[in-house]
Amino acid sequence: MKSKIVSREEAVAKIKDNDVVAGVGAQVNCCPEGLFIALEERFLHTGSPKNLTLIGACALGLGKTGGGNHLAHEGMLKKAVLGHFKPVALISKMVAEEKIEGYCIPQGVFTHLYRDIAAKKPGLLTEIGLGTFIDPRLQGGAANAISKDKVAELLNIEGKEYLLYKTFPIDIALIRGTTADSKGNVSLEKEPAELECLALAQAVRNSGGIVIVQVERIAADGAIPARNVRIPGAFVDYIVVCQDVDLEHRMTTGTTYHPSFSGELKTPYPSYEAQKHKDDITAVICKRAALEIISGDVINIGLGIPAGVAYEAHKSGILQETMMSVELGAFGGQPAAFPNFGAVWNPDAYIPQPSMFDFYHGGGLSVSFVGAGELDHQGNINVSKLGNEVGGTGGFIDITQPSQRIVFCMPFKDKDLEVKAEGGVLKIVREGLRVKCVRNSAHITFSGEYARKLGKKVLIVTERCVFSLEPAGVMLAEIAPGIRLEEDILKQMDFQPLIAEDLKIMPAGCFDGEA
Repeated sequence: MKSKIVSREEAVAKIKDNDVVAGVGAQVNCCPEGLFIALEERFLHTGSPKNLTLIGACALGLGKTGGGNHLAHEGMLKKAVLGHFKPVALISKMVAEEKIEGYCIPQGVFTHLYRDIAAKKPGLLTEIGLGTFIDPRLQGGAANAISKDKVAELLNIEGKEYLLYKTFPIDIALIRGTTADSKGNVSLEKEPAELECLALAQAVRNSGGIVIVQVERIAADGAIPARNVRIPGAFVDYIVVCQDVDLEHRMTTGTTYHPSFSGELKTPYPSYEAQKHKDDITAVICKRAALEIISGDVINIGLGIPAGVAYEAHKSGILQETMMSVELGAFGGQPAAFPNFGAVWNPDAYIPQPSMFDFYHGGGLSVSFVGAGELDHQGNINVSKLGNEVGGTGGFIDITQPSQRIVFCMPFKDKDLEVKAEGGVLKIVREGLRVKCVRNSAHITFSGEYARKLGKKVLIVTERCVFSLEPAGVMLAEIAPGIRLEEDILKQMDFQPLIAEDLKIMPAGCFDGEA
């Protein structure tokens, strides 16, 4: 059998004008950076390939340089269909400036679509996305005004609403693994997650496309144990060995490699100092949110402030009585915070990302802790479009919509807010300039109406108060000690919430001054 190992220049030379190119990645995690670099170099030197469509379930890189950002050149890219735009800042900017079309599909839905493409099914039928900006009755997943299509169609089956996300062929897959042999068999032993690598490889193979995998090293044929092969060579066309592991094959943004994140070794958890909350706002929110954890819960921890909830659970000891998870595919252990977000300290098990979203979509999560950009008077939450920024959803909709309980974690106001928590009370040192409790949210990433209809238990935890979502609307349920109801809460909002008759004081332990 002819060897599938080629140079990265030879591999990306197979990509043609107008191809649909799918990448794998969750920020730096599992992102085949070397392949994206090579593709950009080819375009800059030759002007080809042109008019590509880039698709990706999660965040294809981070910041303004990595991953999908290498394709952010006028003429090279005509369309981006992503689960998450914000981490690929240059593509997000092109979409915001209407230089290319942009569409958003929820991350979990995207991973399931890959499986349906592989099986040649007409589409994915699901409730995920109803009532949000993905719903065709709202923006239909379009990220700007020049994007005229809808990512899903509304169907009514036996009196119940569903969204149908239609399948489509994919020409190219850019995937990352750890080890490969000349036959194209690929293992993932040093990756922080399995993601949707297998599902995407199958989808592209059965679309008649080309599957290219970047790896760190080559093994002799037969040297990879069969149980360790996660992408069989039958699905792989070309193998490329990365040139610089630290630049092109980092495990996370924060580390080139850590054996705890790959599950290869159990290691001590990071020290207290390494996990310290960045400020009193984050500390208070995480301490109060963590009180919602119940022994036996199966939990998802989101990006940003919520990552500190996992630390609080570890500190209190309840972590050992729960099962933490991250959508990329890890169960157990303690989810890491940025710059290692997406990885997990000492996980119990890994499963492919599409399988994790099967579990999430079916209501398997007891509680999810996620961030929030805006809260409006109907209980809608916006994280997908704040101001002129095109953010997208990532796994936010897949996680929050079916979760049994949802705890949103957000500062009450934004931009220059500073508070001091000590002695059991909260003091506002400098008020934030940007209102986050708005009358009507610009985007609906979480539908308060849909959640109320399903009877979900929803809390919005801020540093100065806690709101709950009730059948009649958003209710102020708790207030921080030291905070004035009228001056510090009601006058700092764009809508009047309901106020609980038994308005409670947030626990004093949340304001002990310990970060």
